[in-house]
Amino acid sequence: MSPQHFGTQINRLAETYGAGPFKRERADLIWRAVKDMPDEWMTRTVDGFIATFRQAPLVPDFAEASRVERQRLWESRKRQSNVTQFNPQARARCTLCRDTGCLLAFSKESTTGPYAFLCRCDAGTRDVRNLPRWGADYDTQYEVIA
Repeated sequence: MSPQHFGTQINRLAETYGAGPFKRERADLIWRAVKDMPDEWMTRTVDGFIATFRQAPLVPDFAEASRVERQRLWESRKRQSNVTQFNPQARARCTLCRDTGCLLAFSKESTTGPYAFLCRCDAGTRDVRNLPRWGADYDTQYEVIA
């Protein structure tokens, strides 16, 4: 956030609640709590404080509001990375298991199954489950389904 935008928002609060609660020392403490937040967030937060607070918001109010926003942004980024990471449309390095490390197959001779195998790719090599590793000899006995 720019210092100019911060000053404008503090002035809005001072006009609403009086200059007393927003003397330089308190404004500096608020700045430390919110300086890395976007300008738009500060405007929305001050709008919310003016609309809902009967008394001047204090440093803990700003700290809590910024904590909630940081948590929201973190969760949003995490969801976005998970969508990107597990997107079925994304190109997988292994065409057999689609980078999961595991594959399912039905026996060509029997109706039982399906059977689970570890893939021979890097993801399957790192997998610690005690499953048989897919090999060339299984190609003739099993048909991969997933």
